[in-house]
Amino acid sequence: MKFRRMSLPLAAVVTLSLVSVVDFASAATAVNETFEDGVADGFTVATGAYSIVSDGTQVYQTTSSTARSVFGDSASTNVNVEAAFKAASWSAATGRTAGVMARYVDANNYYLFIYEDGQLKIRKKVGGALTTLASVAYTVNTGTWYTIKGSANGSALTLSVNGVQQLSASDSALTAGKSGLVSFNGDVRYDGVTAADIGTGGPSTIDTFGLTMLNPSVGKQWYSNWNNGSTRNYTNAGNQTADPELAFANGDQAAEVSGSSGTRAGQMKITGAYPRIYVRKNESFSLPPGISAADKWNNVEITFYAYNTGDSGVGWAGLEAVAKTNHWPDNWQCTSGGYGARMLFDGRVDFEKEIYHTPNTNFQAASKSNYWTAAEGSVGGKLPLNRWIGYKFVARNIDAGNDGDWQNDTQVRLELYKEMSIGNTINPAAPSGGGNWVLANSYTDTGNLSSGTACTHTSSPDDDPYGAASKPFTWPNYSIYLRTDGLSTAIPQYYKWFSVREVAPLPPA
Repeated sequence: MKFRRMSLPLAAVVTLSLVSVVDFASAATAVNETFEDGVADGFTVATGAYSIVSDGTQVYQTTSSTARSVFGDSASTNVNVEAAFKAASWSAATGRTAGVMARYVDANNYYLFIYEDGQLKIRKKVGGALTTLASVAYTVNTGTWYTIKGSANGSALTLSVNGVQQLSASDSALTAGKSGLVSFNGDVRYDGVTAADIGTGGPSTIDTFGLTMLNPSVGKQWYSNWNNGSTRNYTNAGNQTADPELAFANGDQAAEVSGSSGTRAGQMKITGAYPRIYVRKNESFSLPPGISAADKWNNVEITFYAYNTGDSGVGWAGLEAVAKTNHWPDNWQCTSGGYGARMLFDGRVDFEKEIYHTPNTNFQAASKSNYWTAAEGSVGGKLPLNRWIGYKFVARNIDAGNDGDWQNDTQVRLELYKEMSIGNTINPAAPSGGGNWVLANSYTDTGNLSSGTACTHTSSPDDDPYGAASKPFTWPNYSIYLRTDGLSTAIPQYYKWFSVREVAPLPPA
């Protein structure tokens, strides 16, 4: 295998950045193939024919009507397999297929994570019989690169495209096998092929808490410190020694961190009229607040699990994290701007953009009502109570110049994920394999969320370029925070495994 930098199709760049620094020595399946040396190391053609050709870089091409190429260890059980693919052309009107395989035993037994005839599909082939486990409409254009990822983790199966999870399913018919590429009826080309056993090496996809990282960290990381020390309580100020960067000076709350002992060790219990829990370098109200550029946040993946004991009855309350904000304090009108991803008690799942706070100017987008199902513990589509809900909010600039410079960016991509595998337990262990994270909602702010009136710095002369009212929030900020409203001692809310990580911006389409 070769681990070297090279020019790749755009869709494959992120894949290689994940694996090029990882030691795969302990993994049974550990594949990282870019074909630049003209050899498909460790690949075995099971059906059809493949060759390595030039397409900007060296790529792995097949034009066979039925094509499968396999790699990895036949004993692998839980695995992530990922590849960039491009359909240069199709040779038939139907049966147009491209994707990856997991737990491949032979040509009659394997899982497929594929694009097929206008849909993404998770399928299984057992004893030669094909069954579709999940599907969704999706457009794949010829001549365009896409990165497809299949994950088989226990009975949990997921399919992602370009870093966004599209499908999930559950099946236990196949338990072990090799990984592979599969295509039918086209000139299909692959690059940046990776595969690794989950949790035993390969791409660093598991965080400090044992949870899946949907995007790798590229800078500052913060993890809650709640499993250390003794019980401590906070109201309007934190303790930067016991809980670094955890701040409380801008809300109405009582927070109890359990510490390392007790039935809720490692958790934080929240009550109060309007709790606001900040991740911020300090609680200073000075201007500027003594926070360096290295300690600001911009493109972030925010993760936590929450346990709700009751519905507060407040229409804008539930589970929410806010990114790309200073928000310190409310009467500094410009600094309150930011994006919130919301799972509300009343069953709505949406995004909120606050332009400024006084007077309040907010916009909601991509709203889904009565989102939750009875199988998830919901009553009437409302947010499930008395069970752990995994929450991830990913807010990333779309990197207009593909140069990492936020000053060139004009769009922000928002994604909200859920994880429901834990259920009702007082103090859970991290879910197997990092959890089965499912995309709940997504939205791209292109400047369409606008008040028509720019925020003016009447009471908060800070250093942020708010500018036109329609401008997406692409610049670094001081704070990340969690918020809700209307909690009480009768209906507290519990949090566990709270983290914030700086991640890379999203490459342009």
